[in-house]
Amino acid sequence: METALAFLSPAGAVIAAWWIGTAAIMRLDRLPRRTFPVSLAAGGVLAILGLIAVIAFADQASATGAYVGFGGALLLWAWVELAFLTGAVVGPRRAPCPPGTGRARLFFAVQAVLYHELALLAVGAALLAATWGAANMTALWVFAVLWCMRASAKLNLHFGVPNLGDELLPEHLRYLGSYFSRGPATPLFPVTVGLAVLVAMPLWKSAYAHGAAGFEGTQMAIVATLLSLAIAEHLLMVLPIPQSLLWGSGEAARARGAGAQGPGEGTPS
Repeated sequence: METALAFLSPAGAVIAAWWIGTAAIMRLDRLPRRTFPVSLAAGGVLAILGLIAVIAFADQASATGAYVGFGGALLLWAWVELAFLTGAVVGPRRAPCPPGTGRARLFFAVQAVLYHELALLAVGAALLAATWGAANMTALWVFAVLWCMRASAKLNLHFGVPNLGDELLPEHLRYLGSYFSRGPATPLFPVTVGLAVLVAMPLWKSAYAHGAAGFEGTQMAIVATLLSLAIAEHLLMVLPIPQSLLWGSGEAARARGAGAQGPGEGTPS
């Protein structure tokens, strides 16, 4: 019982940060576009503070250090996501997907999000430089989980899943829906989700072995919870649950419904 209760702190912190952070970003990218520079500037300040915190606690192998590493990585990730969803950092192709199939269509999709991917890689490289060989590499592991699962989500959305969640795209990014494919999940889906589950299992086992306490236990519980949330998000792609209901984004759902024949419907690969 005590071990189970010990998981409440790290798991609860991750779930709260994931929920509040996602909702905040979705809210900001639906404000008038004139507010975007202010949002990006404020996010940039927080991201810099997050990186400073990661560097300051890189050699502190403690539960506090694990929480700080998680928080710092999340602030950096959130800044890049905000830049993406406001349209500041997307890709050179800012139009619906041209006619094409197979590799041609994948090439167009890469062009549509290229700058976002490069920004994530740059931030990941900064975290790698800040924590490599340090006692506390929580920030790097958190960012690695976020990046891998985001890449998996993008690929699955491109190749095909039943529930795209494209109603959540802000108006200025609706064209990105044309790079998605609505249909039965491809073999990629069970492979990516299966691999994630195989990684999550030993993480949970390690967290339990350390009682979800101390540096090792807290770090493993944080990373395991984050990965499990990402797996749950993947499962929403194949469940008949509108993601707009999950996030209470009725306005976005109505906007997407009005343009049901637009680019958000996706095109078969």
